[in-house]
Amino acid sequence: MSDWKPKFTLNLLETSSRSFANFLAKFEGWAASEKTEPLQIKTGWHVVTPEMAEQFLKHNNKNRSVHFPTVYAYALTLTNGNWKKTGQPLIFTKNNTLCDGQHRLWACYLTKRSFETYIVMDVDDDDGFLFAYIDNNKPRSSGDALETAGYDGMSKHVASVVNSYAIKWDEHALAYAGANAKVDKLSPRQVITFMEEHPELLEIAHYVADNYPVARARLEPTVATVLCWKIAQLHGIAVVDVFLDGLTDPDLLPEGHPVIALKKRLEPPVLRATDIKRGLVAKPMASTLKLAYATKAFNAMIADKKLTKLDIVMGEPFPEIAEPAAVTETEADAA
Repeated sequence: MSDWKPKFTLNLLETSSRSFANFLAKFEGWAASEKTEPLQIKTGWHVVTPEMAEQFLKHNNKNRSVHFPTVYAYALTLTNGNWKKTGQPLIFTKNNTLCDGQHRLWACYLTKRSFETYIVMDVDDDDGFLFAYIDNNKPRSSGDALETAGYDGMSKHVASVVNSYAIKWDEHALAYAGANAKVDKLSPRQVITFMEEHPELLEIAHYVADNYPVARARLEPTVATVLCWKIAQLHGIAVVDVFLDGLTDPDLLPEGHPVIALKKRLEPPVLRATDIKRGLVAKPMASTLKLAYATKAFNAMIADKKLTKLDIVMGEPFPEIAEPAAVTETEADAA
């Protein structure tokens, strides 16, 4: 076992989907030319090593196309030590054809990390139609994972916040028209880990929903949660209250207050009568754009700046929540 070396190697965590596809073509060409020996393994629990994975993948000739992001996600799970014995098996037919488990096996093979799993070796071949009956139900989402892990009715909401905004904000990957494609969607296990590291995110989600429904609706629920989470991290919950109080009832704010400009910016455009007759509808503002405007309005508020209009200049970086120390230094310089 110690003398074994893989036929092919690839740094999975640093490759591209195109390079991975080229790698697969080489492996499959080699596997097709190799004589496959019967697998000497019985149904039951096994520790699958990279050497075993290579042998198993040589029997992978009737499966669907390999999905690189799925292999990558399993690779992260293995390298981070988060593999769990869920009971989801590797499935082989009586003729040793692999029917389910190729993504896990590729992750094992390429990361050189073993994993423990149940293996089923005696499924009827069914002339190649077996795959139509495997994993054809609704997949478990990150929200489902949070709910079953003990989180409450906000589970699907916070899962959306984590994947859509929180992780991308932490990676400085937010953009006005979406998000940087290099930041992959987290797996359900990774979302649970993120929530375990940031329990205050769930607390903020409840706090905003329970106390500021009007402001939450104006911003959009996911935008309101992630924005207030970031504000609370740097400025505390009292400053969150000031911002959301203003957005709830901006008529009480003084003229030129940034939150008034934010409310106006968030209002849907008014269509002309001719536009309505033509069947045109107002296009909603992108969520990431709402987050950017709200962040700029908050930064102007804590800097005590007056704004009559809230704008974004083309090409400017996505705004970050200003830190209290930066505001204090500015005020000190002005004094």
